[in-house]
Amino acid sequence: MKNTLLSPFANLTWEQIKPGIKAWIKTEREPSTVDVDMLGSHLRQLALDRNIEIVHTCFKFLYRVFSTLNCSWHRAYFSLVNAVQQGMVARYGKLLYLKNNFPCCHI
Repeated sequence: MKNTLLSPFANLTWEQIKPGIKAWIKTEREPSTVDVDMLGSHLRQLALDRNIEIVHTCFKFLYRVFSTLNCSWHRAYFSLVNAVQQGMVARYGKLLYLKNNFPCCHI
């Protein structure tokens, strides 16, 4: 059984999720842990479900947008990367190449 039953992202396409992420970034000074965990869980499930193209597209967008924000958002990005990599390792036994550095912080 999939882990997306309680996910607010269940049955939404990337194009439907993207505006929500933009609004989230616009309205919050710092990302809350619960929001990051929810998005991370959804992205991990995409990796487990072999939707790698969507995951890659999502991370290109997230990196581009988060790179203009402060280090609290960068830490959120790293958490999202870790969540997806867990799904990748579980499904494929390998990591997905994703940008994982920002010039201002090194985690």
